[in-house]
Amino acid sequence: MFECIIFLISWGSILIFSWLILRACNLSLSRPSIPSIVFTFYIGFNYLGIPLLFFYKVKHLYNIGVQDRDVIWFFWLMSSICLLLLLLGFLYAKEIFKLNVKSYETFSYEKHSVEKFEIIIILFLCLVIFIRYYTIANVIPLVELLKGGDIDPSQLRSDVSFFPGKMWRYRLFFRDVLPFISYCLLALLLVQKSRTTFILFVFTLLFTSFVSLMNFHKAPIIYFLIGLILVYLIKNQKKITLRNVLIPSVIVVAVMMSTYLLFTDKKIEPRFLLSPFKRVLSGQIGSAYFYLKMFPKDYDFLYGRGMLPNPGGILPFESFPITKRIQDYKKQDLRERGIHGSSPAVYWASAYADFGIPGAFFASFVLGVIIFAVHWFVSRGKLTPLKTALIVWLAIHLSKISVTSLGKFMLDVNLLAILICSAFITYGPSLRRVTLKGHSVFIAK
Repeated sequence: MFECIIFLISWGSILIFSWLILRACNLSLSRPSIPSIVFTFYIGFNYLGIPLLFFYKVKHLYNIGVQDRDVIWFFWLMSSICLLLLLLGFLYAKEIFKLNVKSYETFSYEKHSVEKFEIIIILFLCLVIFIRYYTIANVIPLVELLKGGDIDPSQLRSDVSFFPGKMWRYRLFFRDVLPFISYCLLALLLVQKSRTTFILFVFTLLFTSFVSLMNFHKAPIIYFLIGLILVYLIKNQKKITLRNVLIPSVIVVAVMMSTYLLFTDKKIEPRFLLSPFKRVLSGQIGSAYFYLKMFPKDYDFLYGRGMLPNPGGILPFESFPITKRIQDYKKQDLRERGIHGSSPAVYWASAYADFGIPGAFFASFVLGVIIFAVHWFVSRGKLTPLKTALIVWLAIHLSKISVTSLGKFMLDVNLLAILICSAFITYGPSLRRVTLKGHSVFIAK
């Protein structure tokens, strides 16, 4: 009993202390910003659920071995210190580099018209890529589900992981480019209501929703819906209040419940209603638990092999498939059935597996500085639909440090693709006008 009381007091104290540091950075949970959203995701995925593991309230994690109270204490300590170091990185950037983040309430929303021609070109490219994906994929789980019949969701997800091609190329368009275009169109629609913009937005909304759900992955559609809510809040300069987010939150929860029941083949029973929430709060913690348990007890520290990218094997080391090893270790019954997957965890778990405790602490502080600087840079000047979309996409993208390895950000092709799309949308009209003008002059001559 005494240990439980000490744990709860310590756990709650970190929440209060982290909120005070956030306030010192001139950030607020009620005003959407990249640092505050990153903080919210971190708390939601890697902190609030720790008591569930401490008191063994997540049955499926307990059954696969999340039972060592010492490892759970260690996880709480690591998660707490890394959270505080992340926030201190925010504070360091604000005080040392004098990067003061303005409130969106002081911004003037410029009614800038995004040229739709460039957006249509990007959408057409995404559609072509989807058709290409559909023709070479062995199976699309959502299509199989709609056809009916007896299906195994776990087996279908495993089959998708063995896609005969480089899946990351398709995922880049499905999970990054399409949501970004949707955010841009929504921001434009909120400023300039037109039939063309509305039709494009509805098409993109449905297209993005389908590709987010088609492989039975629940996270992409949740991220997408949260992004749409953030676009609305930022454009209308609204704070995050119960009144403003009640209906959108109900929609997100309904989607989360529906996808969980649909993709896990569960029946609607009272005891399953809390399962999606438990999974959200404890899923990443459960994965990180095994990182702490396996390193360095079962494996030596990887010293970069698990986190650093090695495209095409050009570097003199062999990458260690850490997420797949963790998944096989967690769910040996699925491995025996030939079902394989991956088990990513919060960024500092991969940094710990590579460089130990110093690596996790160093990565947290540096990330804090970078995230705060990125928000300061993109938030300068007047907001436009394109800039709003970029801020929201960056907020969602950088928040994924709470659920994935740092290696995903070392060679950030996703960010490069979004910057290229932004440049194309921004400068495409000017290039077209210059080209058409030059062509007209040529014809006149």
